[in-house]
Amino acid sequence: SVKFRSVEDSPEILEASTLEEKPSIAVLPFDNMSGDKEQEYFTDGIVEDIITELSRSKDLRVIARNSTFAYKGKSPDIRDVAKQLNVNHVLEGSVRKAGDSVRITAQLIYAEDNSHRWAERFDGKLENIFDLQAQISKKIADQLNVEFSITHISGEARSIQKKEAEDIARQARETASPPNPRNYGRAMRLYQKALEVDEDCAKAHAGMGLLDITRAWHDVTDEVARKKLVNNAMSGAKKALDINPEEFESYFTIMLGHIIQNQHDKAEEILAELLEEPLGNPDRDRSIALACFFLDKFEPGLERALSAVEMDPLNRRNALAQFIAYYYCEKFSEAIKVFESEYGEFGEFDLNPFGWGVVINC
Repeated sequence: SVKFRSVEDSPEILEASTLEEKPSIAVLPFDNMSGDKEQEYFTDGIVEDIITELSRSKDLRVIARNSTFAYKGKSPDIRDVAKQLNVNHVLEGSVRKAGDSVRITAQLIYAEDNSHRWAERFDGKLENIFDLQAQISKKIADQLNVEFSITHISGEARSIQKKEAEDIARQARETASPPNPRNYGRAMRLYQKALEVDEDCAKAHAGMGLLDITRAWHDVTDEVARKKLVNNAMSGAKKALDINPEEFESYFTIMLGHIIQNQHDKAEEILAELLEEPLGNPDRDRSIALACFFLDKFEPGLERALSAVEMDPLNRRNALAQFIAYYYCEKFSEAIKVFESEYGEFGEFDLNPFGWGVVINC
């Protein structure tokens, strides 16, 4: 079961939005209070899931994980964070895990005057972790006066298994950057470990598919080996989407697989459906943007890249999509500005060959 305990009296709920201002929030990395560095991915996973839950509200603008995690290990001024990410609320918190017990504290801060709108402590068991995260998200949505629906994971053992596998998959995702063969190999082993814990871990299937299609595009020239990578990539991506249709990078994996196989019509069919989706989800927008570039749809690609940057401004992958979009739209001065700002100090292994090719042509 999940218990809630207020750590301070909640102030009277302010009107969260006006005609001029839509409620918006950045969820900063929570502090790991467990005294065990091995629990970092557990804590980070909780924050990422809260961000995902909140992002389902159409009435709330939520900054994506990659941008908020730029502040990990830092103690920034909340007003500076709000200004840089263009939000009016910031969520801070901490996580303490002891055995199968979990304690999460969270505090919602109104950025304009740095005041605490709400703070609460949540105690629960590991088997209830997903419900615990959803309840925190619901409390935040209530404070901001936005509609929100809770998702549930059934089964105590299933919840523990799912959480462990997703934390390993998150570690794999971080390990894959910067992109080079050594990091790809380390990441692949972690994704495989995640699937040993939970064979239905969508993040692991999606991640392995993306790594395989990336290697097929950039690194492998042998036709037999390349064909095997493409088949594995598309199979993994389809599996990920069957489990979780919100693993948006898997759409890009499948489209690029079709392109490599000279099946451009199939890739364009998928892209046409995705272009019907609204702007505002940075992972989806970035994936659509990258597919647009491969299929010579440069203006829609630029629109999606700019949307991804708006919702996830500190994510260098979005900056890369923006950089490529400007290049293909022949906005070379803008492309150079983005590169110098985001990649000027990177080493030769920090961009893949395609990225460096665009740089050289600029």
